[in-house]
Amino acid sequence: MDRLDTALTDLISDFERAEHLIRLITQFRDFGASSVPAPNEDEKPLWQEASDLWAASQNRRTDLPVLSGSLLLYLAGRFEYYVRTIVEIAAEDIASQCREFGDLPPRLKKELINRTAEVVQNPRRYGYDNFQIEGFIVTLADGLKASTSIASINSGCLSSTDANLRPEVLADLMKRIGMDNVWQDVGKQAKTKLHLRITVDADATAEAKSRLNSIMEDRNRIAHPTNATTFLGPDKVLEATTFLKMLSEVLVDILRVYVIGFSNGMNSVQP
Repeated sequence: MDRLDTALTDLISDFERAEHLIRLITQFRDFGASSVPAPNEDEKPLWQEASDLWAASQNRRTDLPVLSGSLLLYLAGRFEYYVRTIVEIAAEDIASQCREFGDLPPRLKKELINRTAEVVQNPRRYGYDNFQIEGFIVTLADGLKASTSIASINSGCLSSTDANLRPEVLADLMKRIGMDNVWQDVGKQAKTKLHLRITVDADATAEAKSRLNSIMEDRNRIAHPTNATTFLGPDKVLEATTFLKMLSEVLVDILRVYVIGFSNGMNSVQP
């Protein structure tokens, strides 16, 4: 299993754990809507703990969307971490095939320098300390001097962002490694079209972007609630989870093809 597969497997495992919790919320809601069996001859409930839980659920069923909606915060955050991780892995895989810094895709070279400079100037903004910043400077300098191979790159700087992963932010992260048309590629995939039940590439692209944007808007609304905030019910959160799982799988496939394409290009120019 390669590192992209591992990242995807870990994400799916975490998403499935969240799905189990969401389904538990649904079961609790249905349990609260059920009828209590008649008491036995002693007029005592057959199962006291179940009866107590049922009684408590009567005043809590309308609050359950707060739980399911809050899980969307976790799901969106986990997806954002996943996307940054696979961008870093793809960049590192590309760099590992290069003999010198000049062999990197032009956009990747530019972004490594610019993003490292940005993080060095604003370390606290991105959660880094002085020791890590010194390491980034040394790594970039060593990479620029490399003539036989690039030992490592500042992939963490390359994927740095403090913005929510709306469609345009996701596209920007992919552009940093040289992928200019990630959303068009997403819309071309059979897995995307089947999930969205759309057959036209452009329409599938537009719908996928719209759904991700909607998830991020819901995430922001829940993260900053007001008296008027409406939390998503478990069914809607499950729909979002299923979509994010599909998109995560598609993104890995697209990245893998991109890395293979770069590798084939490098092999064709080898002396």
